[in-house]
Amino acid sequence: MAHARDIYALFYDPNGADATTQLGFSGIIQGDESNAVSVSSTPTGIEPVAHPYVNHDGYSSYCKDYREYWEWVEKRNDAR
Repeated sequence: MAHARDIYALFYDPNGADATTQLGFSGIIQGDESNAVSVSSTPTGIEPVAHPYVNHDGYSSYCKDYREYWEWVEKRNDAR
């Protein structure tokens, strides 16, 4: 699946974040308000546990619709 659009290799560090042999993976998302997938360098020889598909276009469209709806709710005229 190399070079496939919006498909990522998901790696897992069984030692966890507190171990001295932590591989340095940065997680799946970049931050609480981020829409971007977080990517990390990986050492050679590690096999991915999954290849998730991320629908960036659909998610961005959903976020826009959600934001616009709540703006409308805030500004609507309740008297009508």
